[in-house]
Amino acid sequence: MFMDRTLMAQDSELRAALLQRGEPENRIVQRDLKRYYSLLKHSLSDFYFSIDEAILICEALRNHQFDSNLTQPEIVWIQVNDAIQRDRLTLKPNVDTEILLNKLKTLTALQTATLIDAVEQFWLERRSNPQASLHETLHQVSLIGCCDFAQ
Repeated sequence: MFMDRTLMAQDSELRAALLQRGEPENRIVQRDLKRYYSLLKHSLSDFYFSIDEAILICEALRNHQFDSNLTQPEIVWIQVNDAIQRDRLTLKPNVDTEILLNKLKTLTALQTATLIDAVEQFWLERRSNPQASLHETLHQVSLIGCCDFAQ
């Protein structure tokens, strides 16, 4: 497994956390990434968004850069609310923005990280496979379920 030592040297907090674990860094990084992705996958089942809500969230978060510190999960609903006001995303049919914002306000830090990861994957997939339908891409990144996709 490749680990960028320059990056590790620049992030003293991450470096210290790795050193505390007492095993070779590559093994720790691989183990912890597996744990992280397992948690993300498990967390996806904790919330539900309609197709239109998922599209609105993706549009609202499209150009926002989130840092790695997600201890304040309210950052997502604040960003979505700002985008709704600024970009008039309230014009989306079939989305009650008040209900959507309330859903986002209840997300935990882990659910917030999961949602951000899924939105980032969504836009990466849209750039690499623009011919895919929005619904296909939302399903692929698990922002909607198979039953929503069939609608």
